[in-house]
Amino acid sequence: MEPPFTVARQALGDGAHRVAVCGEVDLATAEALSEALTATITRPRTRLVILDLEQVSFMDASGVRVLLAAEQLSEQRGTVLRIDRCSARVVRVLELCGVRTRMAYAAGLFAD
Repeated sequence: MEPPFTVARQALGDGAHRVAVCGEVDLATAEALSEALTATITRPRTRLVILDLEQVSFMDASGVRVLLAAEQLSEQRGTVLRIDRCSARVVRVLELCGVRTRMAYAAGLFAD
């Protein structure tokens, strides 16, 4: 049984926030992820949003679209959006969609 979809937001201090996602990111859940990322990125004095995708069991193109829109919004606002942890399934989807190189990642997240 797949874990339920959840998005947890946490203020880390000094303008940094963590958004941890669990479960499937697809057409049914993408809007909730988009709302959480938008609310976090647009929060006053936000400098860094750390996105934890380690517990994401599935992501389709709608999830990738949300990540790209969040990246664009963060760039417009002068905020860094960084993927800190990422499941192998999500890495594969990002590679297949040709967007892995467009996103910012924590140092050492990938071997290559």
